[in-house]
Amino acid sequence: MPKVWHPKFKAYTINSRTRRACGEEKVLTHNLSEDGPGDQYTVPLREAREQMEVSQADIRDDIPSCSTHQAMKEANLSSWQLCRQHIEDAYMESLVSQTEYCCSCNVHCEEQYLCKDCSPHIVRCTECTRAVHQNNSLLHKPEKYVDGELQPVQLIILYRRQNHTCISSYTKQMQVYDALGRIHESQFAFCRCEAEAVTLVRHHFWPSTPHSPRSAIHLDLMDLLVFLLLEARTSLHASCQTLRWKNGLTAEECSTLYRVLHNETFEEYRHFKYQVSSLQVVSPSLDDGTACPACPTVNGSLFLCLDGNFGLVRKSNSGFSTNPPKHKTRMFADSKDVDEFVGNQTEDKDPEQDCSMFQAGDILRSKNKARGLTSTGVFGCSCRHGMPKLFLDMRHGERMAYSVFVVNLLRAELNPGLKLHIIYDIACKLDRHLERHYPTDRYSDVILGLPVFHSYGHKMNCQVQYSTRWKQGFGLTDGETMERLWSYLRRFSAITKEMTPSHRVDLLTDGLLHFARRKRDSLGHSLVSSMEKAYNTVEKSQLELDTLLAEWGVSHAAVKEAQAADRLHAEQKPSNKKQKTGWREEYVHLLMNYDQHLDQVQLCSDPKRTRVLITQSEQLSAKLLSTEAKYHIPNRWTSDSKDYRVARTSLERRKQQDLLQRLWRESVEYRFCLNTKNKYSEGQAIAQRISKQISRASKAIKRTVTVYNNEKFTLVGPRSIILKDAFDPSGHLYAEMDMVSKHTDQTRLPDAIRRKAVDLQNLLDRASEEKSILTQEMKNVLEFTRSQLRGYQQASATCLREGQLGKGVLLRAKINDLARNLENYKALFEPSFHDTMPSAYLYDWDDMSDDDDSDEDDSDVEDIINV
Repeated sequence: MPKVWHPKFKAYTINSRTRRACGEEKVLTHNLSEDGPGDQYTVPLREAREQMEVSQADIRDDIPSCSTHQAMKEANLSSWQLCRQHIEDAYMESLVSQTEYCCSCNVHCEEQYLCKDCSPHIVRCTECTRAVHQNNSLLHKPEKYVDGELQPVQLIILYRRQNHTCISSYTKQMQVYDALGRIHESQFAFCRCEAEAVTLVRHHFWPSTPHSPRSAIHLDLMDLLVFLLLEARTSLHASCQTLRWKNGLTAEECSTLYRVLHNETFEEYRHFKYQVSSLQVVSPSLDDGTACPACPTVNGSLFLCLDGNFGLVRKSNSGFSTNPPKHKTRMFADSKDVDEFVGNQTEDKDPEQDCSMFQAGDILRSKNKARGLTSTGVFGCSCRHGMPKLFLDMRHGERMAYSVFVVNLLRAELNPGLKLHIIYDIACKLDRHLERHYPTDRYSDVILGLPVFHSYGHKMNCQVQYSTRWKQGFGLTDGETMERLWSYLRRFSAITKEMTPSHRVDLLTDGLLHFARRKRDSLGHSLVSSMEKAYNTVEKSQLELDTLLAEWGVSHAAVKEAQAADRLHAEQKPSNKKQKTGWREEYVHLLMNYDQHLDQVQLCSDPKRTRVLITQSEQLSAKLLSTEAKYHIPNRWTSDSKDYRVARTSLERRKQQDLLQRLWRESVEYRFCLNTKNKYSEGQAIAQRISKQISRASKAIKRTVTVYNNEKFTLVGPRSIILKDAFDPSGHLYAEMDMVSKHTDQTRLPDAIRRKAVDLQNLLDRASEEKSILTQEMKNVLEFTRSQLRGYQQASATCLREGQLGKGVLLRAKINDLARNLENYKALFEPSFHDTMPSAYLYDWDDMSDDDDSDEDDSDVEDIINV
């Protein structure tokens, strides 16, 4: 067998698939001549193999030192090149009739017909061709051999309703599109017992209009268009163009198909498809595909991620809707309720600048976002498993009112025993907004956190207080599920921006439901993968932390103390209000300003500026006289008086202490960001985000140092600060001012090592939480599936009693799927507790199911399947 050599001394053989492609096993053509199968490929195969052996030396020279994958690609490409000509010849020969006899009746036929839909080699006579296609109602495209050329033949198929006779029946010829998008002329037998559209659906055709349709489209083609839209986000116009070039339709035929689908036909079919697939046609109380099997429903912690997307806009000139969305409020909240709530909310006009990298929630930014748009974007939330939950249209920027509306609506719909863990890009601002505008006890069941990636755009205090890597109870939840959802949903923007409001909501809802279906399908594997990651993270973090502490001779208690110290520092919010000073300090401060203004008047040469300074001096003089009268000061203090010196010393000490405190906080912020950035490479997006934080903190330190040095303090503390000393939060500058808390074990660790140890401890704590969270979620999935089985079993029994056999067929199919899913979940989850985990972390699998109900559940499943 020929082999291809490559520099890593691995031989790649031409396998049986390649041999078949070259013709060795004679599977490329079928010789239908009377003489039987020929041996026309023996010589080409022999030549190909000789060429392959000769070309091995060339391949050896052409392939440089490369990877195994590259060598395999080169060998595969060479194999295709050798058999390419034979494939082309085989296709050309398949276009020619290989026999003069009908393959069905074995009679010599004067007129030969070939139907490639039946087989590319079966030739029939005229009678057999009509009998096969018309009697079986096959929408095929048979072709006739005319002088060796294949020409299309039009067969008109008559569709009749089975087991139904009516005196009011009539036939109607219609243009239909088959499952491949080809056009046929067919006849349908209708009657006045039911609408023509209903009869067409019985034959698996979707009508172009609900009344007197002139054309119909096969349901398989409609399914293809639906999934091209939902999975590939291909517009309806692009799909019609694809069918045009694939089937050779004229421009007019393609335009007709697009107009038929665009006239509410496609939207109605999408809704019909959802109603049938989700069994909402059986009972609206059944699962509609929006519930997450892993999330708790009664008590426990529910993790939700919030975010806004400004790519899903809608233009103002895109028309209006006369009817509400077909999905109503299944995914999207009612726009009137949202607008009314947002209009009654008070936004913060002076947002704090702690998180200036994020403009979400800024009302000043919101004003310029609605020009020419009725919807500036979409705001929504999903659970930690990626299942979409609730969405709404935004009319402005990403205001705080949208997040508050979503939180309020979720809290109203969910069980009171659930504790909401909300993860939002600007959770710090949302927390302060809730504290400012709502009673503090109203949101006691809501815990706010920052996503892992977005947290690096916040300051140290925000990261420590809100990051899911620092927050207890969040596990390894990264909080970025909405970003993954937007990557799927934002590709609808080119389609939805020109839609009417109802059509837009329906399409986005269909997309969200399809995304939820994808997430459900992969949920079992996702939980198992997360469990393995949690165990690996615990082992890796514990080993790395133990090694680090052993190297530096520090105990775990010291890391816990450092962790607590960081939390304490983050919780100490700097007050924006100035500390109260005594009247003596205020009096001295007025005297200093008054003397300063008098000196400036003497030195100023600009008349306009001089008048301003004189006015300000007069105002200061009036305040001085008022103070002196109030506190009975007979003579104005001078710089030589004792009272003046005491008050000035106190004033200078307080001002100096405030500047040093601010400088120390900024240096801690700078060092925190610097140590965090060292964990990532320069080109990573996280590193770039942290670099901006470092640059901002550095500029703040330089500004504060400049202000301090300009004050020229002379009485207490350092008179001036060197910039290098200001950047070290544990240096002598701050230690002398008693700003650095010194712990016995912490002093042994350099700042970078201390930060690494704290991060490892946080990761270890969160991974330990993740294990218990995932264990409960696996239980939730099993219980959810069992509950669904019981619900569908009851619905199936009801349909059987009432004689609704069609609904029973749908229910039995769903029951079989759920039964298979339940077995798959058990097979997936059990190894995660027994095979893939270390022995120290084994769980008793019997605890994952209820012993009392296990036998009953299994028997229920068997009964359901047997039905």
